[in-house]
Amino acid sequence: MSTYEDTFTQALGVLGSEDVSGLAQQLFSQLNEHPDDFSPQKGVSQDFLDSLERVPISKLSDKSAECPICTNKFAEDDYPLVVRLPCQKVQSKGHIFDLECVGPWLKMHSTCPLCRFDVTEASKKRKEQLEEELRKAREEESEEEEEGWDVYG
Repeated sequence: MSTYEDTFTQALGVLGSEDVSGLAQQLFSQLNEHPDDFSPQKGVSQDFLDSLERVPISKLSDKSAECPICTNKFAEDDYPLVVRLPCQKVQSKGHIFDLECVGPWLKMHSTCPLCRFDVTEASKKRKEQLEEELRKAREEESEEEEEGWDVYG
């Protein structure tokens, strides 16, 4: 048995009341039928980390800016790799971090460690926008090809 099954089995034994134990039984059966629906949130892929926007130190408005995780100043790092997360709750369009610091967090969680914005949502929206742009470009290309055939015939 998995951990959650053990927990529910113990809870059922302790509850005793038919109404409450019936409700717990329903929840337990739902967990068994759809385990993926209740799985903990997973982190991001290495591809996602590789695609994060890189921020050159020269482009930082605050030259004394520091990583919120390790609190080291970006400018003092010999080999800085500063990335911006696609947080949409922030006016500057994202929090910045050392990739070394935020990478392990993002591999376990898909949220910004500061504002808890789900960075995968922004990634999904961007992917949908790119797919829509590609679809429109293909439609325009197809229409242009069809118009060209009028000349021949």
